Amino acid sequence: RPLPDLDIPSPMSRMADMRRGDWRDGERAWHAAVALHGEEEAAIVQNYLTCKVGDFRQAERLYKGAMFLSPQSSDAMCGYATLMLHNHDTTGAIALYEAAIALEPSHTAALSRYALLLQQRGNLTAASGAFARAIAADPSDALLYENSARVAERVEGPDHAARLYKRAVEMQPDRPTVWCELGRLRHTKHDVLGAIDMYERALDYDPTCINALNLMGLLSTHSGSNDAAEGYFQRAVRAAPDHHGVLCNYAGFLQSVRSDHDSAEHLYRQSLLLQPDHVPSLCSYSTILIDVHERVADGAAMLERAHELRPDIEAVRDRLTVVKSRLGDARGRG
Repeated sequence: RPLPDLDIPSPMSRMADMRRGDWRDGERAWHAAVALHGEEEAAIVQNYLTCKVGDFRQAERLYKGAMFLSPQSSDAMCGYATLMLHNHDTTGAIALYEAAIALEPSHTAALSRYALLLQQRGNLTAASGAFARAIAADPSDALLYENSARVAERVEGPDHAARLYKRAVEMQPDRPTVWCELGRLRHTKHDVLGAIDMYERALDYDPTCINALNLMGLLSTHSGSNDAAEGYFQRAVRAAPDHHGVLCNYAGFLQSVRSDHDSAEHLYRQSLLLQPDHVPSLCSYSTILIDVHERVADGAAMLERAHELRPDIEAVRDRLTVVKSRLGDARGRG
């Protein structure tokens, strides 16, 4: 038999809080549900506490029980669909999200998760529409604007994406990822000063923001502010010593600006230990091997690997051709 709706907000419609680990709301909601409706209806909420500790089989049983007891519960459908995604059942998840939205067209959680799933599957136009409906249903969720902007940039263009990102930081300014996205959009329009301003805003809220530190290092290098650039790169490496991209960019700075080939080589090797197929590290390290250590064969092998990974990069192909010619000449002389 269908049970009456909960008289309290369902935590399933508040995924932003749950993703931040605020499980106290879920616990309070569950206890309130027990008091109002008994254990049966509370099963719809109980699945959160089960997923919290990673017991997905128990969560699946609870979802199925909730859907049996309340077959018209869009909350239960939405939650079960999310569990299906964890179990790699994309087709089943899509069907349940669509069923939940059909029952409750303004169900924010179902719309937003459905939009993310459509985005992952490459259906960007449909994803953009689902995000727009989610925002219309809950215009106070900054995360919706942020996620929608990522899709909107490719569907409606960068200007529309920038408006969505701005709305997100107006509502919740302590979002360094959004400030970085605004900086990136400014940079694509060659507004370097505007980009720097956005990255600095990101660092105001999170002084260890890897993206902002890394990009500030690159922009400072391009503008000739080498001491400032090195400071940003050093902060980035301290904050994320296992981030291969940061290690590679700092190594590139040391190699090209400071001519500190030993330190650069050490960082390139660290980067490649973390990500052996990182093409920029392979290419830049090959330059040190060839031009500094005269280990032409080793450098050529790295360029070969980079070319296998990215045959579309003309600079890699051209450099490999030159190095192979040099290697052939050396063998001919031998």
